[in-house]
Amino acid sequence: MIIARSDFPVEDSLCDKIALFCDVDKRAVVPMVTADVLYEVPLLLEQAGVGDYLVERLGLQARDKPDWAPWRRLVEEVRKTKTGGEYCPGGKIC
Repeated sequence: MIIARSDFPVEDSLCDKIALFCDVDKRAVVPMVTADVLYEVPLLLEQAGVGDYLVERLGLQARDKPDWAPWRRLVEEVRKTKTGGEYCPGGKIC
């Protein structure tokens, strides 16, 4: 699996090239744009189908679909409390 990290959206044609030259399935190339909140990354990976792909590749059987609602609430809480304050001496936020 290849995670194509970028600050900008990764085009499908680039993912196709990466898959071709790295000899992996196209589904194994996951474009990952920089997230505003670190805790959002698992949600983005799930949205890209990484979990389903790995379960399939490893020959496993998924018992249940994960309930991402609590994690989404966490991400929203972190976004709401994220401050853009100025830094004061001693590294504290004013």
